[in-house]
Amino acid sequence: MMRNETKMILGVVAIGIGYVTYVNSKLNKISRMMDVAVNNLSDSIDVNISDTMLDSAVQRAVDREVGYISSRITRDLHTEIRSQVGRSVDSSSEDVKDSVSKEIARQVRNIDISAMEREVVNKAKDAVAEKFDRKLDGLLDDFNDNLNNVQKIYSSIAKTIAKD
Repeated sequence: MMRNETKMILGVVAIGIGYVTYVNSKLNKISRMMDVAVNNLSDSIDVNISDTMLDSAVQRAVDREVGYISSRITRDLHTEIRSQVGRSVDSSSEDVKDSVSKEIARQVRNIDISAMEREVVNKAKDAVAEKFDRKLDGLLDDFNDNLNNVQKIYSSIAKTIAKD
């Protein structure tokens, strides 16, 4: 109980398969004929390649291979050298770190703390004394100005009393 459309689609597919089979057999037949023709032609033709062309082709192939091999070797050497340098730096960095740590510890042990305290205290005293001296200089200037003003006042009072 197939519908007409389904029958028509199956018919088209069957025709398509038949056509593809026919075309495929024709192409195979043409391909076999071409193979026979090429084989006959190659048997009857004598190819002559000059030694110069052959030498040139060989030289180009050798140059290409030598370039490839030398670049590969260079790359491998570069990688190996880099790896060895990295390992060497890693191993020597521990030695350097230990040496520096020991030297810093030795230098810290040799620091005289009491001398450092005396030096810090002396510097602090000097800084306080300098600041205090500047402050006193300012106070002395103010005192002298005030003293001069008082002297002028008393001088003025004395002149006024002497006039009377």
